[in-house]
Amino acid sequence: MFSTEFRSGAMTIRSRRLTVAEEAIADLRSRLRTTRWPAATVDEGWTLGFDIDYLREIVAYWADEFDFAGFQERLNARPNYVVNVDGLELHVEIHAPQRPSADSKTLLLLHGWPDGVQRFERLTPLLDEHTLVIPSYPGYGFSQKPTSPLSCGDFGVLMARLMDILGYRHYFVHGGDVGAPVADAVTRAAPDAVLGLHLTDLVYLLKVDPMPLPPAALEYLARGEEWEWSDGPYRHVQHSRPQMLAPGLSDSPAGLAAWILEKFRAWSDCGGDLESRFDRDTLLTNLSIYWFTESIGSSFWVYWATDDGQPSGRIDTPTWFSLFPEDLVRPTKVFADYFFNVAHWKEMPRGGHFAAMEEPELLADELRSMLSSAAPLQPHADIEHRQL
Repeated sequence: MFSTEFRSGAMTIRSRRLTVAEEAIADLRSRLRTTRWPAATVDEGWTLGFDIDYLREIVAYWADEFDFAGFQERLNARPNYVVNVDGLELHVEIHAPQRPSADSKTLLLLHGWPDGVQRFERLTPLLDEHTLVIPSYPGYGFSQKPTSPLSCGDFGVLMARLMDILGYRHYFVHGGDVGAPVADAVTRAAPDAVLGLHLTDLVYLLKVDPMPLPPAALEYLARGEEWEWSDGPYRHVQHSRPQMLAPGLSDSPAGLAAWILEKFRAWSDCGGDLESRFDRDTLLTNLSIYWFTESIGSSFWVYWATDDGQPSGRIDTPTWFSLFPEDLVRPTKVFADYFFNVAHWKEMPRGGHFAAMEEPELLADELRSMLSSAAPLQPHADIEHRQL
């Protein structure tokens, strides 16, 4: 449903413009206006999973008030590029500083699910003295869909290859949600290139073998097991039966909205009021990207392809942790120490799972602390010190 326009760029990079066909917008509006609502509902608000009255509001707004022209302008205000990485065309935002200095660093920002590169829209202006590389994973958003499911480890190898292709010899990595195991994998794939690793969660470690862990570390696994039973069923379905969900969510925008927006409400520091943390147009921008790129089904594949647990071996790269209070399951330091070389550990005062969207200033301060911890790098003849 998206069309793209390319023009030649430096090296292997091509700039990218995103447009939505009018017939695709008309089709979405028609589907929204003809939503077949449940024949009978009970007035339980969010108790049964989603407040149907609120969903009706969202569907009506998306159909009749959402500015689709403004949506496209919003996307194209970002520095969008496409890079071929081992045969896959990956969408990448590359934010280069206007006046790079010896203190400018390069930071690879890795998104999660159910979001994408737009997770970092509010964060990027706060780190404009640095080069920021923000890719969409294969099968997410504007990136090409792989021919078979890829794991978080596969994503990590591809992201390391991306950075090498772009000419970045040393860089830092940040990730949360799916981005956390991908950042882990990047660090393992390119240990000499990654100067520092920053994580906001460790949900992907909930299934590690508890036997070698010190007793104090088991608290995290116990809390994780409780979360798996209460809030983790979505993950089990996406992990074990991804193609069961794909047809319905690809056909019904109302269903897509319910599946995704419930996660934003449940996982954020919103106190039950979703729009106290995310404005409606931001929520619908995220939904519209999934809808028009037809990527909700392929976004599930990584759950199917990824085995729970930690790859063998401890990460020696200095690792920064910023833990937001309303995130899914916050790890303990004694647990993290077993797997990482913990250089920084901070319990944040507020915020949830979508830290870059909820508390961009707090997260920017944490990332800036990591970036400033390394000695200044001498400028070299690669892309991080050029205008694109």
